Amino acid sequence: MSEKSVCRICHENMTGCCLMKPDLEPYMFGLTLTEVKRIIMHCNLLPGESFVVDRVHNDFVFMCRDINSSFKQLFVNNFRIRLRIEDGKCVFLGDEGCKLPVDIRPFYCRIYPFWFTDKEEMIVLQSPDCLCQQESDTIEGMLNQMGENEDNLITLYYQWIKAVDRHFKYFMKCKSCFKEALDKYENMALKEKF
Repeated sequence: MSEKSVCRICHENMTGCCLMKPDLEPYMFGLTLTEVKRIIMHCNLLPGESFVVDRVHNDFVFMCRDINSSFKQLFVNNFRIRLRIEDGKCVFLGDEGCKLPVDIRPFYCRIYPFWFTDKEEMIVLQSPDCLCQQESDTIEGMLNQMGENEDNLITLYYQWIKAVDRHFKYFMKCKSCFKEALDKYENMALKEKF
């Protein structure tokens, strides 16, 4: 099965990873400023149309940190930038799947249902609703269904690590909060390279 058919069927079954029940929004992944900038530049949208800034619960930060310690740097002071959810789905989810080109999508979206530990071990983020996981019980089988390979995903993971590091350093250097950074994006005053 190709990536497109696995993901499309999953979403048609109303169980896809781009669909979100309101009680699960607190457990959504966060975005780096690199990802936000990339999406804004591509879509020519204002940040408020595509993103939400909120605080995450400590239990979620600890859960993510247990998977990979870099997640702690993503949630500076427990703040997070995440994709906006409207009517129970990601604002970028259309009838044909994600409206964003693959190279513009957030790293998490491109790597899921896989992730990497601090030791660079590929793991599967377990979800009983994921069709890919339902149809294969091995990482290799899931990679084949998604039309992916581990080398490509580890490259994306390294790009994510670099983006998280820049994200964290920016906020520590500027002593700024997420809302201020998004305002800078909205005014197109942020010219720094992330």
